[in-house]
Order: sequence, then C-alpha cells, then structure tokens
Amino acid sequence: MTRLTQLQTTFMSGELDPTLRGQVDLKAYAQGARQARNVQHRATGGLERRPGTLDIAQLNAGGVTRLEAFEFADDQRYLVGFRQAAIDIWDLNGTLLQTIGGAPWSDTFVKRMSTAQLGDVMVITDIGFWPKVLRRTSLTTFTLTDLAFETSSNNELVYQPYYKFVDPTITLTPSGATGAITLTAKDASGAAYALFVAGHVGLRFRIYDVEVTITSLVSSSVANATVNGTLKGTLDLDPYKTEKGSVTVTVTHLFHGLKTGASVTFSGSNACGSIPGSYFDGAKTITVIDEHHYTITLSAVSYNYFEDLDGDGVASSVAYTTARLSEDGGGPNVRFSVAGVATRRWLEPSISAVRGYPGACAFHEMRLVLAGTGSQPDGVFLSNSLQFFRFDAGKGYDSDSVQVAVGVEDVSRIKHVVSSDDLQIFTATSEIAFQVREGEAITPSNARTKAFTRAGCSDVQPVPFDGATLFVQENGLTVFELAWSDSLAKYLSTPVSTLASHLILDPVQIAVTPGLSARAEQFAFVVNSDGTIAVFHSLRGENVAGWVLWNFQNVVIESVCCIGNDVFFSAQTATTRRLYKLASADIVSLDGAVVHGPAAATANWTLDARVRNRTVDIVSEQGYEGSFAVPAGGAITLTRAVTTVIAGLGYVPVVQTLPPQLALPSGDRKGLIKRLVRSLIDFHGPAARPTIDGVGIVDNAGAAISAWDGPYEMYHMGYDREPVVTLSQSAPLAPWRVLSVNQEVDV
Repeated sequence: MTRLTQLQTTFMSGELDPTLRGQVDLKAYAQGARQARNVQHRATGGLERRPGTLDIAQLNAGGVTRLEAFEFADDQRYLVGFRQAAIDIWDLNGTLLQTIGGAPWSDTFVKRMSTAQLGDVMVITDIGFWPKVLRRTSLTTFTLTDLAFETSSNNELVYQPYYKFVDPTITLTPSGATGAITLTAKDASGAAYALFVAGHVGLRFRIYDVEVTITSLVSSSVANATVNGTLKGTLDLDPYKTEKGSVTVTVTHLFHGLKTGASVTFSGSNACGSIPGSYFDGAKTITVIDEHHYTITLSAVSYNYFEDLDGDGVASSVAYTTARLSEDGGGPNVRFSVAGVATRRWLEPSISAVRGYPGACAFHEMRLVLAGTGSQPDGVFLSNSLQFFRFDAGKGYDSDSVQVAVGVEDVSRIKHVVSSDDLQIFTATSEIAFQVREGEAITPSNARTKAFTRAGCSDVQPVPFDGATLFVQENGLTVFELAWSDSLAKYLSTPVSTLASHLILDPVQIAVTPGLSARAEQFAFVVNSDGTIAVFHSLRGENVAGWVLWNFQNVVIESVCCIGNDVFFSAQTATTRRLYKLASADIVSLDGAVVHGPAAATANWTLDARVRNRTVDIVSEQGYEGSFAVPAGGAITLTRAVTTVIAGLGYVPVVQTLPPQLALPSGDRKGLIKRLVRSLIDFHGPAARPTIDGVGIVDNAGAAISAWDGPYEMYHMGYDREPVVTLSQSAPLAPWRVLSVNQEVDV
C-alpha cells in the first residue's frame, strides 16, 4: 500500500453542502469541512467555539419580536423590538426604556416591513399601512407617529408625491376657483367617468398647481371639494401666436382637455402681433388643434399703429383690423377662468389608502427614499435634499424631489431600496441601481435607473456587507451578493451560499457586523425559519468566503440585530421569549447564560430566577462544574468553592473533516477503500476538553486529559471509503479552537 499525507491548515470555506462530496477538485474542498456547527471562523484560518449568549431581558408577549438598531451616536445606541401592534425599546444592557402601543402592524408585517434610520428618526414602511416615524425625543423617550409631509406656510400645499393614475385623456372640470366647488370627471368622449371612491374623501388633488381637498362624493364621477387658495389657470409664457393679416390666433394650452366649441375666458393679456391685449381678454370660443393647442378668433379688431410707411422718417397713424405681425406674444401672466373649463392637468396623491403605501424606504445622499406603492409598484420617490419629508418636484432644480419609475420590462413591485455607493433597488425579479457619473449626486436632471441582474429578492431586507449587498433570492433557497464589477463596469448578482446551500432554510432576516467585541472578523447572520443561524464569513480582499451553522439547545432564534460590535437575538424558549446578547468573554460559554458574582468564594449559591426550575450547566472561573437541576428556590451546592457562577444551556461545537483528497498517478482514490492511519490535530485552548471521534484526549498511560493546547496525535483503526474525523468537546468550555489537521492515509 501507499501512505499519503494531507495537511489542512485552513477551514475558510466552512461547511460544504453534502452534495459536493464528489467535487474533490474544488478549491473549497481542500479548505472546507463536512460539518462546522456552533463554531466561527478565525481570520487566521482555523475554527473556534462560537461565543455564548447572555440572557439580558424578557421580551413582552405578542408574538415574534423583530430587532433593529437605532444608532444616534457612538454613545447613544438603542435596540428596537417590533412586535404585533407595539414597539419595545431597550438600551444595550437590556434595560427596557419604553413600550409604545397602538402600532398598525401584525406579525406578518413585522417580518417583511422596511426600516431606515438617520439621526433621531427611523422611518417604517410596509404596503399594509401608512408610513410611520419613530422619533427619539430625549435620551430615553421616543414617539411613534404617522409620516407627515411638509406643508406650505399657508397650508395651501402639501409637498407629497402626486401622479395621474388614470388615462391621460380623463379631465376634471371645477365649478369654480375658490371656496366650495364640485369636480366633474369625464372621459375623452365627454361621458361621465367613474373616478372617485370613498377613500378619496379627505385627500388633496392638485389642479393647475393648486390643491383642492375632497370633502364628499356626489357620485363616482362628481365630488365636492374645497379649494386651498385660488385655482389659477395660467398659460405658459407668450401663449399666443398671431398670423399677419389674420384675426385667428393659436393658443398654447398644455393638456387643455377641451373640445371644439368650448368657451374660455382670458385675462391679463399683453399685445401680440401689435393687436392690443384687450382684444384677447374675455370669453372666446375655441377650435381644437391638438391636446396642447387650439385657435380663437378675435372680433371687432380695430386699432391704430404709428409707422413710417414712405420712409421719410415721419411716422403716421395706420388703422389695422387684423394682426400687423406674425409673432409669439401675450406676456407671462395670461390667465383663463377655470370655472366650467375641463382640464387634463390634474394629479392625485401617490401615497394613500386608495393608491397604496410604499413598501420600501431608505436614506440616501441626505434624501428620504420611499418606493413600491400598490399603484406605482416601480415608483421611486426621493425627497428634497436635506428636507426628508418634503417631496416637492418644483421646477426640477438639483435640490428638488426626484420622482421616477424604474422602467423594467415586468412591473414587479419594489420590495427594498438600499443606500450603498449607488441607490440600489430590489424587486421580486430584478436588481436595479441608479446610475450617475462618479462624484455626482442624484438629481431630477440626471436620475436614471438600469436593471443589471434578474436573481429576484425575497421579503428579507438586504444589507450591505464587505463591499457588496447581501440579499435572499425570492425562493428563499440562496443568498446572493450584489457587487460592482470594475472590469465589466456593471453590477453582478452572485450566489454566495451555493457551496453551503443546505444551511439556507427560508431565511427571515439578515444582519451583519464588522467585528465582534472580542474578534476582528466580520460576519453576516442569516436567521433561518427553523430558528438556526447560518453565519457567513467573508474577506473579499483575500477571496475568502465560508459558512457555518449555529443552533441553540431548545431555543428558536427569531431575529438578530447587530449594533456596533454587539449582537442581539430574539429567542423563543419552551416557555417564554427572551432577549439574548452575544457574550464577549470566553468564560461565558453557555446559551441564555446568567452570570452570578464575582463574590467571595463559596460552594453554596442561590441562582437567579431566570434559571430556576430548569436543568442547566454550570461554568465557573475554575472550569465546568456539571449539570444541575435548579429548584424553585434557586439553591445549589457545588463540589468546590468558586467566585463566579455562570448558569445556562450548553451547546456542542462540531468540526468534521471531509474525506481526504488523495491523487495518485493512477488517478484519484475517491470512493475506494482506504485506511486513515493517523491524525495530528492542532488544538488551541487550555482546559477546553477536546474530543476526537467522541473520545477525550488521553496521556500515554491512557488517562483523560482536560487541558490541552497544541498538536495531538491520534491513531485510527479500520478501513473506510470516506474516512472522516469528528472534533468536538466533552464540556462546554472556551476557548476551543481547531487550527489545522494533518492526516496520514494508506491507499
């Protein structure tokens, strides 16, 4: 037989999908593991026991609690818990600061709604309710209110997005210009059009850039309204066009919605074609040319104009009854009476109970972004610059509101918007981004979007991570990253969980941390629907990416939140819901742990109510003390005196190697009988009680050793087609690290 040696110095590829066991030629195979459970990656290549968790608070009743961060400053950070009809707010030590009731969301909304936070404000959106604003009002108090758009100082204008949802030919005819009026909707043929529904009552429509409030409905085509100010029908600059020798005048009137024979009353006209303005003012019968132009005929025109006809330098009065010149004129203030005049120039609010609420939100380039309403599923609304609740399109200046449709082939509703280097947009079918020149901000004049990939996104809110944006595919089976490719000058959506697809189980949330309290590695936590957590470690610069799985004894994790270097979990136990915090010290190596002490050394302890009437593991500063059934009174007696007692639930880290990858000149030995002769495993972590294939480490005489730090040599027996080694622990102690595995195999 031939003896071969295989050295594995890194586990950076993490746990690999069992269906990849035949892909021994993959680079990831040489750096992966068959199992990597309850461990975390080290930047140096090894795997170590994951941190324990501290039980810091009880969650209120009311179903799933979704955790989100509220970060005002480095020293002013809060944990926000969304649950059915309520919000709970804690400090980072788990002290409940406030509970706010009366929220409009159910468990269904809690899981899918979008949040965006900047400064003292967090915006909360979902297609099921009007956008909400959680506002910090002091160091320890918050308020929850409806998002309120800014209004003009005289309250005549509400600066919200507007849109015309019906056919462009539908007109509205106001009965007057001020006070209480009626609005009549008609189609292109002049027939009544069923526009109004009960939900329109109380909303503002915008007509001729003036707003009217719907007060009641007469019918589906007629509504009562109150004008906020005065309806002003103002034409564009110099709207008249005269023809020399004629009294027929062409009028530019954008989207007039009128028919031939209608009467329009003009005022404020200046002279045009030398005809005095008074001849243009008054009631005129129109002849329609197109939707933006019609003609009027001036009557009884008679005026004198002084001009030098014979060239002798002396002007004399000349009588005219038609236009002396062909020209554009009329001036800047030509108005027309709106009473009884139909117009196509009207809009209704984009966001309402009638047209739907935005399902996505973000802050980007000092603008609030709302997107994805029911009636504008591909609509994106960016507020005015530095004015988060003002959506005034104005005249399209750079600081004005940007309101666009992303314009992909299929009109899938926008589920999420993410502020990264560009503003990224995620739908059920596409990944889209705003494209502007480098160094430029998004403005009304340069705003354009481009669809790059078509992976499709689920309801889980995407998050920026390691230079990309992580998102879950619509089918809930794969985690993708959206990243910019310099070489291709485009965004690419690349699956990052393919090699560990069995660890992705219909995720409900993603959270990321740039590093843990005691570790520099950055991680993404993907909460699965079964309560486990798939943990992703990525170092893009080193081309490193790998997954491991965390599970919790008798606990279902429902949500995760990262605030700075702290990680929090919403955990459902057998009897209640608890708030857990990832521990920073190696001594906390249990889940749901409660720390008692330090105190004077003693063997007699009375444990906290959180661990009473349960069987828990006990760890002290001296090591593992054993498993104890804690009575209702909490009293326990240890076998030795200690100064600190940590009570909680133990968990087992497991690292199982992949079958050795052995290549001979005659071919790879994959699937053939072989003998694993010897393993040299480099452990790091004194007193961590490592085990190999379930057997504790022993000395030369066969006695068990509890403390081991360094390489350990173990010989194996028997033959196997796919020999593996399972590394674990016999007690819940930390640190426990596997740095490398060196194996000798006879083939």
